[in-house]
Amino acid sequence: MEKIGNDEFLFFFKSNYHALKYHAGILLGNESDAADVVADVIVNLWERRNNPGIKGSLLSYSMSAVRNLCMNRIKHRMVEKKYRNNFTHKNRTSTL
Repeated sequence: MEKIGNDEFLFFFKSNYHALKYHAGILLGNESDAADVVADVIVNLWERRNNPGIKGSLLSYSMSAVRNLCMNRIKHRMVEKKYRNNFTHKNRTSTL
């Protein structure tokens, strides 16, 4: 994909924000986290608008980027949960 113009970018954002957020919300189960993920994707696209290097449609790319960021957040949550469980278990056993 070639350079994305400001008007084109604004139109894309306005037209697709809710679909992207819905997609993220389904994956994350949290509206606030979904909005954060979509914002991250949109900011990344904005920063790369002069040389996006995207093959195919901008919407397909954005949906994939949202999905990938959601998966990363889910994996991070799992790591945090595992750490919390291990930490809690160690604290319980060390106080006995």
